[in-house]
Amino acid sequence: MESEFDKKLERFIRRLLEGRVIPFLGAGISLEAKHEDGTAGLAQTSGLIDKLARAIYRSYKKGDSYQKKWGRWCCRTTFSRSTLTSLKNAPLDNLCEMYAWLKGNDGQQSLVREVLEIPKFEGLLPTPAHHYIAFLAREGLIDEIITTNYDTCMEKAYEQTFEHHNENPACVITDLISYRQKSGKTYVEDGQSRLRCLKIYKINGCATQAKDDPEKILLTERQLQDWGERQWARELFRERLRSRSLIFSGFGSDEPQVRHTVLQVVEEFGSKYADDGEHSSQQTDRQDNQSTTKCSCWDLPNAPFIAAFEPHLSFNQMQILHAYAKAHSDALEYDKLYQNVFCGKDTYLFNPVKSKVEELPANLFWKRVYQATFWKLLRRSCQPDSPAKAFLSPLTPAAEVLFHKMLDWLAPPDKPFGRFPELLTVSDDVTDKCNKPGLTPLSYWISCVRYSECNPPPGWYACLIDRPVLIPMLLLILYLTLGEARNAQKWDELSNHISTQKGFLFFMIPDEQNEQRTMVMIAHQERAFRNNQEVNLPAEVKDYSIVQVLIGNGTNMKARKIRIRSKDCNSKHVRFVGVYQVPLADIFRYTHRPHLSSKAYRSSLERETVLIADRARPRLRDRTNSLL
Repeated sequence: MESEFDKKLERFIRRLLEGRVIPFLGAGISLEAKHEDGTAGLAQTSGLIDKLARAIYRSYKKGDSYQKKWGRWCCRTTFSRSTLTSLKNAPLDNLCEMYAWLKGNDGQQSLVREVLEIPKFEGLLPTPAHHYIAFLAREGLIDEIITTNYDTCMEKAYEQTFEHHNENPACVITDLISYRQKSGKTYVEDGQSRLRCLKIYKINGCATQAKDDPEKILLTERQLQDWGERQWARELFRERLRSRSLIFSGFGSDEPQVRHTVLQVVEEFGSKYADDGEHSSQQTDRQDNQSTTKCSCWDLPNAPFIAAFEPHLSFNQMQILHAYAKAHSDALEYDKLYQNVFCGKDTYLFNPVKSKVEELPANLFWKRVYQATFWKLLRRSCQPDSPAKAFLSPLTPAAEVLFHKMLDWLAPPDKPFGRFPELLTVSDDVTDKCNKPGLTPLSYWISCVRYSECNPPPGWYACLIDRPVLIPMLLLILYLTLGEARNAQKWDELSNHISTQKGFLFFMIPDEQNEQRTMVMIAHQERAFRNNQEVNLPAEVKDYSIVQVLIGNGTNMKARKIRIRSKDCNSKHVRFVGVYQVPLADIFRYTHRPHLSSKAYRSSLERETVLIADRARPRLRDRTNSLL
C-alpha cells in the first residue's frame, strides 16, 4: 500500500514534471553557504542577529548621548532588561529597525554595509541545494524562482551548469526596470546557441546593489511589511499563488509581507461565492462532488507545498495551510494539513541512515527531489517515441526490453531515489575515484566520455534534455556490463568496478571467478583513439584487455584493433598497448533474440574482439608476392 509520504512525494514530483512548481526560497537554503575566502556562517540568521545585538549594545555602552538613550531603550524593550542576551533573542527585522533608529539618517547605510556586511553576500558560494535546483531548471522543469535572500548563490549555480558561454542565462530581477527588461525572456542568445533562462525574482534586494545603493536592501520590519515601490513584486507573487504551486523552502522566521499576501490570496479562493445568492447550494454540490471523487484541495494545481527544517510547522507556516484548506472547505484536522508538507519527521524516509534525526536540511530535501525526478525523466527518455529508442531500435529488436531491464535495475519501484542515489549526488569528496568535487558522478562520466579535455568546472551539469541519447546509452552499457554482477548491487561495490582516472571512463568486467580482466572504456565517436596516439593511461588499466566502445551514429565507424603509446609521466618509458575499438552497433550485431542479458552482451563483446583480432592478423597472402 502506498504510504502518505509516497503520495505527497509523488504529487510534488508530478507537479515538477508538469512545470508548475516555483521554488520560494528563504534564508535556510543558504544556511551552509561559505564565502569564497572560506568564511562560514556569513548568511546565518543567528550570526546576523549576533552582529546587530553587539552593535546596539556597544552603542548603549559607548555611544554618544543620543545613541545611549536609544540603545538603553532597545535593550529594555526586548526583554525588559539591559543585557546583550536580551537583544540576541529579538527578531532580526526588529533589531534592524532599532539599529536604524539608533543611527539616525545614516542607519540604513551603516546597517547594510558595516554591521551586516551585505555586499559580502555576493561572494557566497552555492550550496548543494542551489545546485540541485539549478539541475532541475536545466532540465526545463523550473523557469522561475522567488527569493527573499540577498546572496547570488542561485544565479551562480545555474550559470555553472552550462559549458563555455558569454551570456549569463540567469535573469536576476530586483526592481521594476529589470522586471520590464527580463521577465519576458525565455532564452538568451549566446553565439550560435540559445541558453534557456532562469528568472530569479529577489523581492528584498540583491547583494550586488548593496554597495552602491543600500536603500534597495530591505531589512527592517517596516520595510518588509509594506511592498512600497515593489508593487510589481506583489502582483507577480499574487498571480503565481493563484496559478502555480509554490514550494516554500528555507523559511524559519516570519516574513510579514509574504505571509500577509499569501493569506489575502487564499481568502480570495474562499470568497468566490461571496456575492452569489446560490452560495449555499453550490457549496453543498461542491462538497458532494468532492466526496464522490475523493478530491482534496491539496491535489489542486495551485496547492502550496512546504519544506520545513523542524519536525513541526511554525505558526506562520501552519496559518497559511489552515487558511488554504479552510478556503476550499477541506478537512482541518491537524494531520490532514500535512499532506503537502515535508518536515523533520520525514527525515528518516529521505535518509534512513539518520533515522533518529528529526531535522530536514534544504540540501537533503532538494537532493532527494532531484534524484526522484531524474529517474522519472530517464523513463521518459526511453519511451517508444524518444530519441534514445529511435537510436537503439535499428541495432537490436531487444531495445524495449533492454531499457525496461535497465530502468528496473537503476530505479526499482521500491526505491524512489534510485538503487544508486550516489550517482546523482553532488560530491565534496576529493578522494572519490568515480567523481570530481562539485559534480555528480554521472555528469563527470559524461564529461569523460564526450570531451578530450575532461576538466569540467564545479557545478557543471550534463542534462538529459541536451543529451537524450548519450546518457541513456551510457547507463545501458553500465547495466549490461555490471547489472548482473553479484558484487555490484551497492554503490561501494559498483564503484570498485569503475575508474575515471586521467579523465577516462572505464567499466571493469568481472569474469566468473570475479576477477577483472577486461576494461571497457566508453567514449563518444569524436574521442576515439587514433592508431599510434600517445595516451596517458591510468596505471591500473595497463595490465588489462582494453575495449573502447564508441557511442555515436557515424557511418565511418568500424571495429578494429589499434595500438596506442602509453607513457608514464614519472619516467620516459613508453609502452605499446593494444586497444579493441568496437562501435556500439557492432555489439548487438550477433544478438537476434528479443531478450538480451548482461551475459549475452559480454559474450557478444568478447566475440567481436576475437573477430577484430582475427581481421587484424597479417595473412600469408599479404606478405608474399604472386609468382605469376
